[in-house]
Amino acid sequence: MKIPAAKIQSFINSPEKGIDYILVYGPDAGLVSEYTKNIAKTVIDDLNDPFRVADLAFDKLKDEPSILADEISAISMIGGRRLVKVTTTSTSLPKEHTEILKSVKSEALVIFSAGDLPTSSSLRKFFEKETNAAAIPCYKDDNRSIASVIRETFDKYQIKCDSDVIPYLCNSFSGDRMVILSEVEKLITYVGNEKLVKLQDVQISVKDSSEFSLDELCNAFASRNPQQTDLHMTKALSEDIAVIMIIRSLLRYFMRLQEARNKIDSGMNEQQAISSLRPPVFFKQAPIFKQHLNSWKANDIAKVIKQLIELEIACKTTGNPAELLCQRLLLVLPLAVRN
Repeated sequence: MKIPAAKIQSFINSPEKGIDYILVYGPDAGLVSEYTKNIAKTVIDDLNDPFRVADLAFDKLKDEPSILADEISAISMIGGRRLVKVTTTSTSLPKEHTEILKSVKSEALVIFSAGDLPTSSSLRKFFEKETNAAAIPCYKDDNRSIASVIRETFDKYQIKCDSDVIPYLCNSFSGDRMVILSEVEKLITYVGNEKLVKLQDVQISVKDSSEFSLDELCNAFASRNPQQTDLHMTKALSEDIAVIMIIRSLLRYFMRLQEARNKIDSGMNEQQAISSLRPPVFFKQAPIFKQHLNSWKANDIAKVIKQLIELEIACKTTGNPAELLCQRLLLVLPLAVRN
């Protein structure tokens, strides 16, 4: 079943009964992440509960499809419905997996998350066709929906703004939901207790010097250079750039690599894929972006994205020093993934 745009939000808040399998996909990786998390929260509050949550990588399932059957049929020993999350960079659903999803009685809610999928994708077709499955597309926000997201976020924090603030913000963002929320949260932090956003606040907060430091860090990290990564990480922290902002900058960069890689896998050549990205790749950044695109495999990009998301969760929930957690992972992750 394909969920129409007008019904997506209500479905996310309360998935229909009888739906066992949900596919969240599209070019807006930030929105895919947000929708996946919100749907998961309708089943279980603690998404790190090892007894009720299974987090699976599709690469492993390709070699051992029985794992999928075991996880979706398992019953929680402590009560409550289980959650199975499957992250995939593939556009297809192998026959073995299709048969499992059709024949095995699911005791869990199973959520697949993927990048942009063509209409010919067998993965997408399965979720759109089956009566106990649902497909939710996540496309880039346009100016109208960006304005809505900004207003909702301001309302949530009881923030007022001058009339020229939202139009300015709409023209500043690429349409990626994660970018929008990250920048608006940064703006809210900047105004603090004032509870009123002025255009000058936006210009200072959204366009500050931290962007250059974070660009250097992303380049060093994606180039698998631990010495330079450590150097630019230390520099970013010395400039009082929040650890969460560092993580999200890296996430955005690798999501752009993932988007370009998916476009290439769908038939575009390298230059077309890079040129189609929004916002466009800065011309001085284009050569190194191409290097990173060629040096990172799709599966490895997905692994890095997964690890960075888990790092953000750990920084917010474990109580351990966020700076230390971030530095440790950033220094070993690129090399560990390659090996």
